[in-house]
Amino acid sequence: MTEITRAPDPIKPLRGRGIDYWAADSSKWVNVPQAPLWQVVALSLGIEPVSLNMARREFCPPVFRDRFDVAWGNRGHGLPEFEHGGSPVGLRAFGDWALALPQPLELPVWFPRTRVDGQAPTAAKESPVVRQSRRAARLAELGARMEESGGGWKVSGKRGAMMSLVREEASAGRPMADRKNVREDLIAASLANRGS
Repeated sequence: MTEITRAPDPIKPLRGRGIDYWAADSSKWVNVPQAPLWQVVALSLGIEPVSLNMARREFCPPVFRDRFDVAWGNRGHGLPEFEHGGSPVGLRAFGDWALALPQPLELPVWFPRTRVDGQAPTAAKESPVVRQSRRAARLAELGARMEESGGGWKVSGKRGAMMSLVREEASAGRPMADRKNVREDLIAASLANRGS
């Protein structure tokens, strides 16, 4: 008897008023310095822009429409002047503006910014042990892990996860965010976990 295999389940979409909105592909967007305003607003909510129907704005989720209206109302007041929703806006500038508002907007962890909680990041805000364990946890979320192999260390799991982590760290303006330092932190976190 022939066994028929089942296709894998599709990626779970975000739901909203009977319409599916896909989660933003952070590995792609952390490398994009600017995008049209409507795309930046979608990304700031963790929504993949192509899943929105901008031709019919009423079909977009209310949270998107609200954030877009706030951004539109702030052009020239914290955000650069722009003429329409398709005007390019820097993701980092938008992230900084969103965090500097009197009531800061929530942003995805990967969203570019140079400030943390409305203030410039400093190395003193995060101890090395906290930084190491945070980076190891994020690498695991990205589908990979650091493991010992033949007297050395290697990243195993999802291909590109390490580079995605390095890009996220650099985009967030965190100190010691180059590949060498991130790798050293992952090794230290692995050794600490092995000892506990």
